[in-house]
Amino acid sequence: MTDWRGEEVARAVSAANGSYDLSLAPGTYQLTPQPLGDKMMRAPLAKSVTLNGSDQAAVVVDFTYDTGIR
Repeated sequence: MTDWRGEEVARAVSAANGSYDLSLAPGTYQLTPQPLGDKMMRAPLAKSVTLNGSDQAAVVVDFTYDTGIR
């Protein structure tokens, strides 16, 4: 995860069920999923999230990895 300057401020590794947890200060962040070991699975595009800090307990950001095969 990077901040508005593009500097990495946090990194998470998902649990076996795919969940992850980060605690961050208010601000705008870019979440960039990393590629998996399986070359068939493309990493999803990055997503931006803004935390306003006004009694905001949690934000859910989901990513879906896909082979693109249809």
